Amino acid sequence: MKMTGRAIAALVLVLGSASATGGELPRDAAKLISKFELAAEKIRGRAEDEIKPLRIEVIRILKSLQDKYTRAAMLDEAVAVRDEIRALRGVRPDPGYLRTAAGDIGKRFLYEVTGSLQGSVWGSEVYTSDSHLGAAAVHAGLLKPGEHGVVLVRILPGQKSYQGSTANGVTSNAYGPWSVSFTIEKYRDDSF
Repeated sequence: MKMTGRAIAALVLVLGSASATGGELPRDAAKLISKFELAAEKIRGRAEDEIKPLRIEVIRILKSLQDKYTRAAMLDEAVAVRDEIRALRGVRPDPGYLRTAAGDIGKRFLYEVTGSLQGSVWGSEVYTSDSHLGAAAVHAGLLKPGEHGVVLVRILPGQKSYQGSTANGVTSNAYGPWSVSFTIEKYRDDSF
């Protein structure tokens, strides 16, 4: 039986509400939901492919507006435009401790962080997914303590072990196996 996306979505809503009452989802229902999620992910991917060039063009124009407001000493307007550019790029606020899951492996995220000498960090160059992001940024030499900046975080599979070290006033700890890792780099417009 071939089903349209709307039919699958309707079934998922019905099945989803039925499974919310308790009990394990039957195998055939789980298979149907899995099929729906796969189809939905493909649709989201195609939509993002169409949106990306539009986003790039709008950001380019907004940067020109931001520059215009900055030159005219209209700093509130320039900051407001900058914030919209960051939102369009998907810049997330500083999470403090980064918390990622296995489902995030292979993804990249932008964070606006403040460099810090405080917070636990495990690893060097490759960090455990529960390390403090601002302290990792200082350890990696990307930010100074108290400095604000946007960093690109790449989520990687876990490592067998993590090497500790001291760099830029931050001491990172060694650690054994961990399920999810990340690297961090300074954000450049062309890196995302």
